[in-house]
This record gives sequence, structure tokens and C-alpha cells, in this order.
Amino acid sequence: MAHVRRVLREAWRTVRQASPPTVLSSFSRHAKLIDEWSYLQRPGPALTRLAAAETEAARATFAAAKGFRERLEAEAASLLVADNVASELQGPFTYYQRHSPEGFLLFCRMPVGSDQVEEVLLDTAKLAEGESYADVTACKVSDDHSLLAYIVDLHGDDTFELRLRRLDKDSQAAKEARFPDIRSVEFLQHRSDLGEVSLLAVQVDPTSKRAYQALHLTVHATGDQSCKTLWEETDAAAYLELYRTKDRAYILVSSNTKDTSEVRLAKCGRLEGDNLVLKPLLAKTSGVEYFAEHRDGWLYVVSNHERPDFMVYRASVDEIERTEGAWSCLEPVFTPPGKFHVTDADLLSRWLVLYGHEAAAPRICVVSLSEDRRLSGNLHSYLVNLPEIGSVEPGINAEANADLIQYTFRSPVEPGCTFELDLASGHPKIVSRCTVNHPELLQSLQCERVEFPSRDGTIIPITLVRQSSHAAGNPGMLPCLLQVYGSYGTCFSPDFRSEHIALLRRGWALAWAHVRGGGENGREWHQSGRQFKKQNSVLDLVDAMKYLLAHGIATPGCLCLKGSSAGGLTVGTLLNSHADAVLVGAAILEVPFVDTLTSMMDSTLPLTVHEFEEWGDPQDIEHEANIRSLSPFENLGSHRYPPVYISCASNDARAPVWMSLKYAARMRARSSGLLDRRGSRRRSSDGGSGDNVVVYCSDSGHAGPVSWQERDEEFSRQVSFLHNALGLEKI
Repeated sequence: MAHVRRVLREAWRTVRQASPPTVLSSFSRHAKLIDEWSYLQRPGPALTRLAAAETEAARATFAAAKGFRERLEAEAASLLVADNVASELQGPFTYYQRHSPEGFLLFCRMPVGSDQVEEVLLDTAKLAEGESYADVTACKVSDDHSLLAYIVDLHGDDTFELRLRRLDKDSQAAKEARFPDIRSVEFLQHRSDLGEVSLLAVQVDPTSKRAYQALHLTVHATGDQSCKTLWEETDAAAYLELYRTKDRAYILVSSNTKDTSEVRLAKCGRLEGDNLVLKPLLAKTSGVEYFAEHRDGWLYVVSNHERPDFMVYRASVDEIERTEGAWSCLEPVFTPPGKFHVTDADLLSRWLVLYGHEAAAPRICVVSLSEDRRLSGNLHSYLVNLPEIGSVEPGINAEANADLIQYTFRSPVEPGCTFELDLASGHPKIVSRCTVNHPELLQSLQCERVEFPSRDGTIIPITLVRQSSHAAGNPGMLPCLLQVYGSYGTCFSPDFRSEHIALLRRGWALAWAHVRGGGENGREWHQSGRQFKKQNSVLDLVDAMKYLLAHGIATPGCLCLKGSSAGGLTVGTLLNSHADAVLVGAAILEVPFVDTLTSMMDSTLPLTVHEFEEWGDPQDIEHEANIRSLSPFENLGSHRYPPVYISCASNDARAPVWMSLKYAARMRARSSGLLDRRGSRRRSSDGGSGDNVVVYCSDSGHAGPVSWQERDEEFSRQVSFLHNALGLEKI
């Protein structure tokens, strides 16, 4: 530990020289803020050196468990025997993704027929050469399959670039063209006779990271590029995105705040001159969200207009134009059963497929749109038989005339299984599956959903995974990792992770608390855990901990917490309560959103204005007081905190690295008096270092590293930290 203290002491000395904290307080609109660490928000070499010093100190801390971590990483590397590679037919090719042995994503295709030779269209490892990161966020092929448009983030900081690559040697398109700050793209047309490519794209503001402009991009035969702005969204809370309808008839551009949608559309096809326009679809209505698809001259709209958890309507394109987008022109088509909350849809020629969840369980609903049926509200439909625990990811399902779809199911005990569903019969068949070493381990796991009443009587679900022997009750220590998110109306679906298997092998139980603020039980569940009701998320988590302890799933002192991003706020708020923190054996915070008030007061930061609907607008005195009461950084106490591991990322534009560094510094200073405001180290009352906060800063972004190796290294740090914090044997 002496080396760790020396590294951090030198880093703080450098920071003091470069960025002296001369201003301790600032004023919000309504009250005085005391922030002795505000100078860390200044970008520059001092902040970079401090992040590096924290990481070096963390490495020194983890060095003692090097052998254990190497075993964990070797386990992870050998866990998956075969990748889940499912191909989908599009025209004369089957397209698919797979991973290289190093864990980098490859985008590939094969021609249909006897000459099946793989063609690698895009290798993310090559994109990452000379860079620290490469994440491909979109990949689109032109209708003639000769051009590839892809969007890549090379830093993890939400800075995107559109690249246009020629796949056909005979194509007259220009060499790889590049457009900076493009977030999404669709092909409008490829005029091979003229050597001209036309695209519709959404541009991002490089400072705010907000997707705000819809552009018509053209690459001419000469290689010259032209650009025309079709729509500029001026509402700082709204983000644009675009997609092409399944039948390739329209491109829709959607402007979305947290609770309101506006959609405009452009007809695809041969463009004559510069005549592309975006026409409004339906009248913008506050609080109404929707997305649309097209089929046989009808626009199908999935909206919360009358049902909070969404239902399906339709109207002819002509009728929408005639009524200028009046909602009254829509006729109901289908209302999902029960409390099914719709999140996505595939509209095919004969079928409507709805994806979503109900009571934290995944759901797929298939609706027949046979031409001999009148849309009278009595359409034949059925629910696909799915396990209650897990998540469903729709396939590309690009063929509008198909009677088959693909989807991939994952769960804590299923690394990935892709099914092809016969829509007529409702029978799914497995087309691809990840396979693992030691499948008997997965077979020995007990995966269940339990429920308990929170203090106000609301029934809260918990997903629980453990070995059957653990469930039967073992003497001694029963460690448990309880994870939480509970924000943005997102359904917190348990997934298959290498670190989870490593913990389960070593006798841990895993739990996911589906607290209010998430989307597990639809719109109402989200509403009851945001803004002035956000405290419900924290109280639900506290009650979940007490349930696990009371039912012998974890022994006292062995219950650990993990929160990522906005989930870090929930965990951080809980830790600030001494009465609740004593229940926690250790905590992991991944890229945590812990300096909430500072972030929400700075409208120049990415996402701030967009997220007023989630956290509140601090320009309002009541909202500011509520945000202040929940912000983990603002409410750090003087009590002793459990061991905390914080992973942050230097290129994170959503939860910036300074947020984690400030939080760790104030926690050390307040809880143990280890640092004064200028970073000078003090000794704790027991004569030791007293420092139980570990901070590791990677050079990736908010989504974490993209290669398997880097992800395995991070998970080994987390597992090692938990074992060290609880004093468990490192085997």
C-alpha cells in the first residue's frame, strides 16, 4: 500500500500545481453549492495524470491477486466453445456477424449457391489499428449489394463517422467516402449508371453529441460530395434517428424526447434532381410516442396514444396526407394482451410481430394480417412460448415477404440461442447456438423469479441465479451479488456474462432487483421511479437486500451491490445512508452517474436537457432540491463506507471521468479523512491507510471495451475485488 499512497500523493501534488482549487463554492439558481473538487472538471493534462495515477494505484492493489486474475481470465477465454453465428438471407447473399479469436466483430457474407466463400466486409480489428477503440454502430448494404455504409466510433466518446465502402469492383462509386459526425444512415438510391450514391443521414453536434440534423448526402461519380439539410431539430431535448421501412418504400426520420415523438418521412425510389423532402406524418402531441411501418399503402403506427404500454393503429398514406396527420384518421388494429409493453415490431406482408415484456418477462406476440381478414380488432394472434427469465433480440428480418423471422434469446444460463420462427405454425427451431465448456455447470444452476413486498406494499421482482447446492443451504458464508439499474423505463434483463459464471462456480448467488424506475412492468413502473419518486428505486433496493438476507440467500457481510451508469446513482444513494450501508459487504460502480446535480445544471453536457424528463430540471427550485437530495456526490457522509470499486472511462461522454474521480476523492476525504481538499494524504485513526476505494480508468467509452480480452481483464478485476473485500479464498 505504500506504493499506492506514493503514486496518488504525487498525482495530487501535480494536480494542485496545474489546477489549484481556488474556488470552493458556486451558486446554482437557488442555492449555494460547495464543491471542493470542482477543479477536476477542467479538461487538461492534470486530470489525465490523476486518472492515470488512480489506475496505477489500482493495478498495484490488484497485483497481489495476479495469479487469481489470470485463472479467471483463462476461464473466460475458454468458456465459449463456439460463437452464435446466425445468417439471414438478403437477395443473393446471406449476411452474418461473427467474432475473431481475439473477440473483435467481423461483418461477413456468403453468396447463395454452391460457391460459398466467405467475404469479410468489415473487420473491426483493422479499424482499431492505431486506435484504442473501434465500435461499429451501424452497417447498411445498398440494394444492389455493391456498397457498404457503416458508422464507427473510434474513441468511445460518441464521436461517429460515416464511411462508404465499395464492395463490387465493377461499381462506379467513388473510393471510400467519409462524413464526420453521422449517427445513422440509410441508402436512398445507388445510380450505378451515373456512378452516384444518395443517402439519408442524421448528423450529430460534435459538442453536445445531440443528433439534430437530417441530411441528404450525395457522392458523385467524380468523388465530390454534396450535402443538403432537410430537417434541423431545434429542441435541445430531442434526438433524431432514422430507419427504412421493411418494404423499402419509405425512410422515416423520428425526433424523440423522453416522452414525445415527431416523425417525418421521405419516399424512396428514383430521385429526379434535388426534389427530396421530408413530410410530417402525424401531428406532434406532447406525451405521445410512436413509431411507424409501411405495408401496401398503409402506415401502421405503434403508439401510446391511448394505451400507455402501446397498441397498433393504421391509416392509409393518402388519408394521413388528406387530414394533415390528424390522429383521428387512425383506426385501431391490435391491442396487446394483458400488460404487454411493446418495445419493437416487425411488419411483414402477412404478419405483424410485436416484441416487448410483461412483469419483467420477455414477450413476442404474432398477429396474422392475412388479406382475407378484416381489421376488426379480432385478428388472430398468439404469444410465442418463451422462458420467463431472459431477453429477446429481434433478428434483422429484412425480407418483407417472409413467413419466417429470427430472434435470439439470452439469459443468465443461456449465452445465446438464435431461433427461426415459423409464423404460421408458431413453431421455433434452433438455427445457431453458443456452446460452452462444462455445460454441466449451467445445467446445475437454479434460475428463478421471486417477489417480495416493498415497504409501501408494491410487489418487487427479483431474478435469482445460484447453484442448486447453494439453494439447499450451505453452512458458513453465502456471498451474493445484487445488481440494479431502475432508470429510463429500461427493462433490466439478466444476461449471460463471464464474470457471472466465475462467481457462480465459486459459490456465489446472483440477483437482479427489478426496482421501480425501470420498465419491467410497463410505463407505470417507470413513472413511479423517476423525478420526485426516484427514492422508490433506492427503497426498493434496500428492501431487496433485506429480503435476500432474511431468506438466507446471503449471509450478513457477504451481500454486495453493483450498479452501472444510472444504476450507480441508485447504489451510491443507498451507500450514503449509514443504516443501509452497513448491510453492504462491497460495491461495484461501473461508469456511475454519481455527480447528478452538477451534470443536470450544465446544459452544455451531452444528454442534460434530454434527461430533464427523467431527473428533473434544476432551474425549478423543487426539482433542484430533489436532485440534490438524490445525488450521491452531494450527500457523501462521514460514516465508513464498504469497499468500493469504481470503473470509469477516459472517453466517456455520458458519465465523464471527472465524475468518478470527484466522487472517490470526496468519499475518501469525508469518510476517513484521508485527503484534504488539496489532496494531501492523512492517516486514518487506526494508523493504517484506511483507503477502501479503488478506481480504475480505462481508455474506452461509456459502453466499455470492445474486445473480449479487455472485457475479461475488467471482469477479473471485479471478481478479484469482491473476493478480497469479503476475505474469500481466491481459487
